[in-house]
Amino acid sequence: MRKGQISIFIILGLILLITIGVTLYFFSTEAGRPLRKAPKVPEDIRPVFDMVNDCAKMALKQGLLKMGLQGGYIDIPGYVLNNPNSYLTADPLGIIKIPYWYYAGENRVPSKNLMRAALGRHVKEEIKSCTDFKAFEPRLRVTELDKPDVLITFAEKGVVAEVKWPLKITTPQRTITQEEYFATVDVRFSEMHDLAMKILEEENKQEWLEKLTIDLMSSDKKIPLGGMEVGCTRKKWNIENIQKRLKKKLFYLMPLVRIKNTPQLKPLAKESVYEDLKEYGKEAWQDLVDNKIQSVKMPDYIPADAYEINKMTFDTNIPKTDLKAAITYDGKTLMLNAKPRDGRWLKSKVVRGAKQLIPFFCMNQWHFTYDIIYPVKVVIKDEKAFDGEGYAFEFAFPVIISDNAPERVNFGVRQFEPMFIGEGFCDQLGEKEAEIRVWGFEPGVPRAIDLEDVNITIQCMNVECDIGKTEAQDDGRILLKTRLPSGCGNPRVIAKKEGYLEASKFLTGKELDIVMKKLVKLKPEFVIRPYQSVMKEWQTDQNRFTLGENEQIAFSLKTKDGKFEQDLMFTKNDTTDTNKTIQLILDDKNYELEMYLLKNGELIGGYADKSWNMTYAELIGKERIQFNIIEYRPNPASEEELGEMMGFLREGEYKENLRPILTT
Repeated sequence: MRKGQISIFIILGLILLITIGVTLYFFSTEAGRPLRKAPKVPEDIRPVFDMVNDCAKMALKQGLLKMGLQGGYIDIPGYVLNNPNSYLTADPLGIIKIPYWYYAGENRVPSKNLMRAALGRHVKEEIKSCTDFKAFEPRLRVTELDKPDVLITFAEKGVVAEVKWPLKITTPQRTITQEEYFATVDVRFSEMHDLAMKILEEENKQEWLEKLTIDLMSSDKKIPLGGMEVGCTRKKWNIENIQKRLKKKLFYLMPLVRIKNTPQLKPLAKESVYEDLKEYGKEAWQDLVDNKIQSVKMPDYIPADAYEINKMTFDTNIPKTDLKAAITYDGKTLMLNAKPRDGRWLKSKVVRGAKQLIPFFCMNQWHFTYDIIYPVKVVIKDEKAFDGEGYAFEFAFPVIISDNAPERVNFGVRQFEPMFIGEGFCDQLGEKEAEIRVWGFEPGVPRAIDLEDVNITIQCMNVECDIGKTEAQDDGRILLKTRLPSGCGNPRVIAKKEGYLEASKFLTGKELDIVMKKLVKLKPEFVIRPYQSVMKEWQTDQNRFTLGENEQIAFSLKTKDGKFEQDLMFTKNDTTDTNKTIQLILDDKNYELEMYLLKNGELIGGYADKSWNMTYAELIGKERIQFNIIEYRPNPASEEELGEMMGFLREGEYKENLRPILTT
C-alpha cells in the first residue's frame, strides 16, 4: 500500500512538473515572440486585406520614424512649442524639434501609454488617406461599416499595430465582412525607450555630464577657473572667446563619450592597463596633496584613448546590449555667464608685496564661477531594425552648471542670468549715426595727423561692442562712420592701436575727436653698480654691463595717473635680445620707476625713483636707454639687513647721479 501511495505521488509530481514546464515554455515563448501570425484570409478578398495591412505598416513606420526624431512625440505639445528654450532644434531650418526630456526641474519624458496612443492615432489617420478601394472596382466593391480603431503594442522585439476596421467586401460570388488587420515592424522600440530612460535617470542622479564639463574646463589653460602666478601685469580673458572655445571643445569631445555596456570601439590596450593608470593617478594626487612629491612623473606607456576610457565612460548601470548609444552637442547653443567680470572681460586681481621689503613682487590671483546651460542629444540606434535599414531614437536634455557645480534641480533657463556682452545688442543698430576721428602725433611731425586702422570699441553700461576701424573715406578724410546700437545714448568710445596709448572719450553728439599718445620703444641697457654699505663707498672699478646666470631684474614702470603700466622681468639672455624693449609715452610725463636686482630669487639691490620726469624733447630720436642698478654689498642675509637696503634704495642720495640716460 505504501509503495502504491509513493508511486501515485511520484506520478502526480511528474505531472505537476510537466505542467509547470509546459506553462513556462509557452509563457516564455509568447513573451519572447515579438509579432503575432497573420490570420487566414480568403483569397478572393486578399487584395483588400493586403492593401490595409500595407498602409498600416507604412503609417506605423512613418510614425515611429517621427517619434524617433522628436524624442517620442508625434505631436509636440503647445507648451513646448511656445517656449524655444524647452526644445532642441535639430536642423538648420528649425523644422525638427526635440523636446527636452528634462526642463527646469520638470520630467517631460513621454510615457509608453502616451506614445502608444499617439502612434495609434497616427496610424488611424494615415490609413484612411492611404487606402484607395476604388482601384479594385468593378471586380470588388468595399464599403466602410465603421471607422477604424488601432491598438499599438510595444513587443519585446518589435512593434505591432492591430487594426479593427469593419469593411463589407462584395465579390462576384459573395459578400463578406473583414475587420481584423495588423502590421508589424522589427524595431525594438520598448528596449530603446527603456535605455533612454535609464541614461536620463542616471544623468539626473550622477550629474555625470556636468562633472565632465567642469573637468574639461579645468584642464584647459585658456578657460580660467582659479589660479595664481607671479607677475605684476594683470591678466584678462575675453568671455566671448571662452564661450567659443568651450563650444568647440564640447562639439569635438562629446561624441567620444562611451555608454558602458553598449558597443564601442575596441580599447587600444588591455583593461588592466587602464585600471593601473587610474590607481596610479589616485595615488599621485594624494601624494601631491600630502606634499610627498612636488610633481608627477608620467608612466612610460599611456594609451592614446586612456582619458576617453577612464574619464569619459558613463556607467548607466544597464545590462549589456547590442543597441548603440551616443551623445552629441551641436556646437551652437551654449548659455554662459561668469562672475566676477567687467563687461566682456574676466580680470585677475593683482596683489603687490609689502612696500617695505618686496615692493617689486606681485601675485596674480583669480577665481571665477560659471553658470552654463547647453543641450545634448542622445542617439540610440538599432542597426537591425527595418530589415537592416536601421532605426534611431533621439532625445535631448540640458546640461546645467551653476556656480561651477552641477545643478539639475533648482537651476534652469528661467533662473539663468544672461551674459550681456554685446552679442545681439551690438547687431541691433538704431538710427543714430556717428563720425569718429582719431588723431596722433608722430615723431618729427609738428601737427597731429589722422590715424588709420584704429580699433574702435564703444561701451554702453556693461556692454562692449566692437564697431569697426578708422579708414579713408571718399572725401579723403580718415575716420569711422557708423550707426550705433539702439538704446546706446552717450557711449564711452575706446580707441586702440599698436604703438599708441589706449585713449577714450564720451560721445555726446554726432561727431567725436580722440587724440592718442604715441609710444616710443627703447632698447634697455643695464649697468650694475656695486655699493659697499659698510664702507659707504661706490666700487666703480667693479661696474658691470651683464647679468650673471642666476640674476634677474624686476622692472616696474607706471604713470602717476595709472593709465600706463609696464611690468617686465629681464634675465641675462634678455639683456642681449634686441626684441626685448620697454615703452615710454612720447609726451612730458611723470613716472614711478622701480627696478630690483635678484640673485637666486633673493633681493640684492635695485633702483627706485617715485618721481621720474621724462619730456617729449628728451625722447625725440632716441632708441636706447641705460638704467643704473645698485648691487648692495654685502648682500642682505637677514630681514634686518634687507630693511636697511630697502631704506637706502628709497632714500639714498643717488637718484640724480644714476638717472636713466637716453641715447640714439
